[in-house]
Amino acid sequence: MFLRTFTNVCSTSPFGYYNHPISSFKLEGDPLLERTEFPTALVSQLRCVWTGRNGCRILFCLQRLFGRTAVVHDTASSQKWLARQRSDPYVRRARLESFRCRSAFKLIQLNERVPGGLIHPQDVVVDCGAAPGSWTQVAASICAKSTRRLSGLVISFDLLDFPHVPGARCYPHTDVQDWELCAGLVDRAIAEHYANSKVGDRPLGVSLVLSDMAPNASGIREIDIPAMMNLASAVLQLAIRVSTPGASLVIKLWQCPEAEPFRKMVSQFYHGPWDSISATVPKKKQKISASATQSWTMGSVSPVRFLKPAASRSDSAEIYLVAKGFVPDCAIQTL
Repeated sequence: MFLRTFTNVCSTSPFGYYNHPISSFKLEGDPLLERTEFPTALVSQLRCVWTGRNGCRILFCLQRLFGRTAVVHDTASSQKWLARQRSDPYVRRARLESFRCRSAFKLIQLNERVPGGLIHPQDVVVDCGAAPGSWTQVAASICAKSTRRLSGLVISFDLLDFPHVPGARCYPHTDVQDWELCAGLVDRAIAEHYANSKVGDRPLGVSLVLSDMAPNASGIREIDIPAMMNLASAVLQLAIRVSTPGASLVIKLWQCPEAEPFRKMVSQFYHGPWDSISATVPKKKQKISASATQSWTMGSVSPVRFLKPAASRSDSAEIYLVAKGFVPDCAIQTL
């Protein structure tokens, strides 16, 4: 069994990532896994928790002892997870490129795959479900490339606490399902960020709304799928409220029959255009549902499409709905 050693874990936050400045983590004899996306829970007793951006089941025990080290023995499921982390090239790249977790490369690949890109300098981007912050890192790095005096803005929300991302306005402990509250925070952040700029230079709204959110999976379809679709609907409501004409949208979904009706609903508000259709054709056969397969084939005529980046694991049910060309007039007529 592997030995995990937690040292100097002392934070007031209920959850912490071991690359957080006030906490540290070491896996004895395995430097590759240092500073990966492995989370730690700060508890005062032994317990089992569900954590991780993608809902990975991480079983561990932690004894909070100040000035002492708590040694934890891994179960078979934990060993399997650790083995997958070692062999994952995106985990290694995330460590080398200082991303908080491997999911950063999903957004990078989506941005490269969509003709004309999704994120541009001077854009205003909203990241829903941002913790631990890797998508916010990617968006902020691109928006900050502006050569003009005005820089872009990234606004991040998550229900959990997460460390601040340089170059972004982060709002932890914020429920995206309360989209009206989030819309107000977006308006205020934009007003404050561009307070000293000329009126003509200020953006009319948000250029891109991102969501890599997913509910904690219970394994019960009747619970998990509605929970996922409720999150997606809240993100769509927020996007309709804050987006500027021509804006884009990215929402994570699970492959399920409900995904296609949701795509059709989103297409009422996003009309494109896409500069090319080549990016919608998968390079190799993927294990995807019938609804997702239909969306792949419909991609050449629809401004709203399903994409699965290479960084998304092949055994994962996640797909990304990508829409371009927001039309406010259609939103007003529909609502």
